[in-house]
Amino acid sequence: MIDDRRRISPQDILLRQAVRADAPVILWLEEAGMKKYATAIWGSWRPSATVEEIDVSNHQMVEIEGQTIGCIATTRLRNC
Repeated sequence: MIDDRRRISPQDILLRQAVRADAPVILWLEEAGMKKYATAIWGSWRPSATVEEIDVSNHQMVEIEGQTIGCIATTRLRNC
C-alpha cells in the first residue's frame, strides 16, 4: 500500500506562545492525554485547572498550517 500522506518537515511546525484564548484547547489536550491514566491510578479525573484559572504563560502551542495539534508546557525550577 502506498502512503500518499504528505510528509511533515520541521519547517512546517510552528511553536507560538499560548494566549488566553488557548486555555480550552490546553485543558482539552490535558484531558485527552491524561484522563485514562489518572482514572486508572486514582479512580477519577480532576483537571489541573479551569479555563478561568489556568496559567498559559508557560505553554507553547504547536501548529501545522495554522491548525493546533498540541502544546508544550515547561516549568523552570531553581537549582536544577
